[in-house]
Formats: sequence, C-alpha cells, structure tokens
Amino acid sequence: MDLRILLATQELSRLEEMQTKDRWLLRASATWSIYVWSVLIKNMMKDRDHSMRFRLVHIGLGVISTSFAALTWKIASHKELPTT
Repeated sequence: MDLRILLATQELSRLEEMQTKDRWLLRASATWSIYVWSVLIKNMMKDRDHSMRFRLVHIGLGVISTSFAALTWKIASHKELPTT
C-alpha cells in the first residue's frame, strides 16, 4: 500500500476517535461563541455611539465567528462513536 494512503487512513482513524468530552467541549465553545456574538450583533444594530463603518465591521466579524462556531458544532457532531 502506498505510504501516503496508509498515513491518510491512520489520520482519518485518529480523527474519528474524538472522545465524548472533547465533543462536548467543542459544542460548549461553539454555543458560547454564538451567544456572545449574537448579543454583540443585536447591540450593534441599536448602537448609535459608533460610526456605521465600525458597526458593519463588527457585525461582519460576528457573522464570520458564528459561522465558524456552527461549523465547529457540525464537526463535533460528525460520526459519534459509542462510548466504551
């Protein structure tokens, strides 16, 4: 077997062996990030003390961060293995 294929197979096997506590830690981190950025976005929509450019930049950062958090949740939920 080609060495690259063997290494890739071992890497996939290792990735699939994510423990339940690691999954929950990733999910908690994603949840917290979504909560914090959602509150910030909501507050930025009402804010009149900062310029529109400042608010748009931070809303954009919030959208990007919540997207990463949603992706993190999806990865943590991928192919859960039974605990032994």
